[in-house]
Amino acid sequence: TSTPPSPVTPDFRSRLLARWPCMRIFGAVIALCGLVSPWPQSAAEAAETWRDEAFLAGLRTRRLFELAATHCARRAADRSLTTVERGELTVDWIRTLAEHARHAPAAQREGLLRQVPDIASRFTAAYPEHSLVFLVRTQEAIANATAGELARLEADASPAPVAERGPARKLCRAAATQLEQLDRQLSEYLPARFRRGTPPDELSVEQLASLQHQIRLQAARAYRGLALAYDEASDDWLAALGRGLQLLDPSLRQLTPEMPLFAPATLEAATQLRLLGRVDAARGMLARLAPDASQPKPILTPALQWAVRAEQLRAAVGQRRWREAATMAADQTAQPAADADAAQADWDFARFESLIARWQAAATSPAMSPGTSPATPPASTPPAAPSPEPLRSEIDAIRQQAIALLEQIDAEHGPYWKHRGDLLLVRLGAATGTRDADLLGRAADSLLTQARVDAALRAYEQAASAAAAEQHGDAAFTWAYKAGLLQQRQGRHEDAAARLRAVSIAHPQHPQAPLAHLAALWNLAQALRSASLTNPPPSAPPPQAPAALNSPGTDPAGADAATTAAARKQAAAARTVGRNGNWK
Repeated sequence: TSTPPSPVTPDFRSRLLARWPCMRIFGAVIALCGLVSPWPQSAAEAAETWRDEAFLAGLRTRRLFELAATHCARRAADRSLTTVERGELTVDWIRTLAEHARHAPAAQREGLLRQVPDIASRFTAAYPEHSLVFLVRTQEAIANATAGELARLEADASPAPVAERGPARKLCRAAATQLEQLDRQLSEYLPARFRRGTPPDELSVEQLASLQHQIRLQAARAYRGLALAYDEASDDWLAALGRGLQLLDPSLRQLTPEMPLFAPATLEAATQLRLLGRVDAARGMLARLAPDASQPKPILTPALQWAVRAEQLRAAVGQRRWREAATMAADQTAQPAADADAAQADWDFARFESLIARWQAAATSPAMSPGTSPATPPASTPPAAPSPEPLRSEIDAIRQQAIALLEQIDAEHGPYWKHRGDLLLVRLGAATGTRDADLLGRAADSLLTQARVDAALRAYEQAASAAAAEQHGDAAFTWAYKAGLLQQRQGRHEDAAARLRAVSIAHPQHPQAPLAHLAALWNLAQALRSASLTNPPPSAPPPQAPAALNSPGTDPAGADAATTAAARKQAAAARTVGRNGNWK
C-alpha cells in the first residue's frame, strides 16, 4: 500500500518553522499573563521549553521591562533550576533592570538600580566558589557604568555641569574599580583552574579567558565614561583615557581577527584614541577592521558594522570634515538587522550628533556675530561685510533635519535615546546662547525628567516668553500651560490657578484654552479648600479673658454676624456676574 501524501507541504513547513520563534514568544506571553492555561505540562517543563535568554532579550527589545522582571522573579523562585540556569537568569535579570533604569525617569531610576546589588549578592552568597560568580559580578559592574553614562549626560545639560558630574564620576569609578578587581582575580584563578580541569556545570578555561577579555573591554569603557565626566584635555581626562588604553593593550596583542572580541576591542581603542586627539592612530585601528584580501578578515556582526560606521562618522565630525560627514550620514545602504537594535540606535544618534555639530559650528561662525570681525584686511582691500542670511538659512535647514531625526529616533528606539537627544539640544542652546523657544522647552522637559522641578518651571517660563516674542502663539500657550500644570502637580494650587487663568485669557482662540480655564477654577477650589482646612472656622467663640468679654463696645457675636452677611453679599454678587458671562 502506498503512503498517503502528507498534508504539510514543504513550503508550509518552512513558513511554520520561520514563524516558530514568534509563536513561542506569543505563547510565553499568554502563559505569563495567566490568560489561558499553558500546554499540559508543569510550569518548570514549560519554562524549559523556551530559552530564557532569547525570550528576555525579545522582551527588552520591545521595552517590556516589567514583564521581563516578573518572569525573572518567577523563574528565580523555581527550586529545580540548576546552578548554571540560576546564574544565567541572574545575569539576564540584572541586564533587564539596567535597561529599565536607562529608559525610566530619574524618580524611578534609583529604585531599579538599588535592586541590582541585592540580586547579584543572592547568587554570589549561595554559590561563592562557582565560576559564574565572575559573570554575575561583571554584569553588576556594567549596570553601574550604564547608570554613570546617563548621569553624565544629564549633568552636562544642567546649568552647573561641573558641580553635577559628581554622581556620574562615582558610578563610573566604582564600575571601573570593580572590573579591574575582577580582572586581577581571574588572572590568579585561571592557572589553578587550568591545572585542576573543568568540573561539571562550570565555565571552561577558554570561556573564562574570553570573559577576562570582555572584563578588560568593559573596564576600558567605564574609564572612557569617567574621562568624559571631567573637563576635556584635563589631567583627569587624560589619565582615565590612558588607563583605558592600558587595559585594552593585552587584549589587542592576544586577540586575533578570527576571535569574536577582536573587533569590539579594536573599535573601543579607536574611540579612545580619537578622544585623545591621536587621529592617525585611530584611523589605523579602524583600518584593522577592514583589511585587504591578503589578511584575515575580522568577525563583524551586523551590530558591529553599525558601530564601526558610527565611529567613522564621529571621527569625521571631530575633524570638521562636514561634507564627508554629511555624505556618510545620508548613506542608508546598510540593511537593518534584528540583533542590532542598540547599534542601529547608536548609528542614528551619531547622525543626530553630526547635525548638532554642524548647527553649532554655523551658529558660532563669525558671520553670525556682526559685532566681531576677523583680522583687519589690507588698506587696498575694502572690508567685506558679514552676510549672516545664508548661514541663518543653513541653520534653519539643519534644525529641521535634526528635529525630524530626533522624532524618528524617539519612535524607533525609545525614550532613552530621545532623552539623550534632548540633552544634546539643551547643551547646544547653552553653547550658542540661543533663545530658541523649542530648545528652551526641550530643556524644561529634560529637567523635569531629572526631577528638577524648580529649574524646569523657570525653563518653561523662558520658553513661553521666547515663543511669545517670536509671535508663536501655539508654542507660547503650550509652554505656559505646562508650567501651570507643573505647579498643579506640585500641589501649588494658588499659583497654578493664576498661571492657567492667565494663559487661557491670553490665548482665547487656542483649542485647549477652555480646558486651561477649567483647570484654573479647579486649582482655585483646591486652594480655597486647603485654606479652609488649614484655618477652619471656630465652632465656638475662643476663650477670652473676663475683661475682654465685659469691655464696652465689644460684641463678638455681632461682629461674626456682620462678617458673615458681608461674605454672603459678595458671593451673591459674584454669582450674578457669572450668570451674565463676565467671568473675567
